[in-house]
Amino acid sequence: MKKVRLAVGAVFVLVVCALVAYRLASTPQSEPRPPVAAASATGTATERALEHDHPPQRSAPPVTQHAAQLSGRVVDERARVVEGAALRIEVSGRERAAGSSDANGRFSFSGLPAGGVTLSAVTGRHRPHRREYELVAGQPLDVEIVLSTGRVLAGRVVDRAGRPIAGASVGTSDDSAFAVSSDDGGEFELLGLGEQPLTLFASKPGYAPRHERGVRPGARGVTLRLDPEAILSGLVEWAPNVEAATVSVCSFDSHFERELCTARVLLRPGQSEFRLAGIAEGRHDVVVEIGDREIARTRVLVRAGELVTVPTLRVEPRD
Repeated sequence: MKKVRLAVGAVFVLVVCALVAYRLASTPQSEPRPPVAAASATGTATERALEHDHPPQRSAPPVTQHAAQLSGRVVDERARVVEGAALRIEVSGRERAAGSSDANGRFSFSGLPAGGVTLSAVTGRHRPHRREYELVAGQPLDVEIVLSTGRVLAGRVVDRAGRPIAGASVGTSDDSAFAVSSDDGGEFELLGLGEQPLTLFASKPGYAPRHERGVRPGARGVTLRLDPEAILSGLVEWAPNVEAATVSVCSFDSHFERELCTARVLLRPGQSEFRLAGIAEGRHDVVVEIGDREIARTRVLVRAGELVTVPTLRVEPRD
């Protein structure tokens, strides 16, 4: 009986092995399943189970936010290379990168954010350039900037006797925003200006600043006369518990139809004297303020080159 049971057991084992071999032979082989990334361990249990059954497809790593590139060349209207153009890139109104064009007019900025950027280029010899570009990550953009020559304004800076003033700073209200210095003959030349009338400024230490309004670009032979500066000085008396005060020299400007202050000094207790230079000839108000509150005002008549002493100013808050 024991031999019979052993024989039956052996037959059963052989049958089971045959069935297993048959199932393995009839089942198609599938590719090995890739291991689940270690980062998935941070997900929930359900997420990990889903990733195990349906592993995520592998794709290229995401492009970082700062992977865009903008390059190009700067030329003038005659396709001549412009070297030394000052270039600036802004994103949402804030500077992101700056540089200049090389000897071949080329420039390149990398590591920029994808999306809208504003590129500006100025030289002081051409009209300013400003344009928006849309950058795409991983797709370098190459552009050509063509700068127009613009208008020229030339003239001379002299003193009251008509003698040339060298080294005077001359600028305009034009958006080119570049200033030049007058040469030994007092002559200056401003380039890259627009078509609209502008205000011309000139200044130099020792002289009162001068401005001429309504000057048309393209004019030559403009004369700017600088008068010797006047100087205002005076004494200050401080009331207790006053931390600081501002003394300004102001006058009414008919062009802007409001009061403009051309000189200002901040004083603190212990400072008993003040001195304001660069004052132009004419009538001015000496204004004293504590914070944004005016507490005193004195009218003075100033002549070119004079040293004018202002009556003592009492710095005391008003109720």
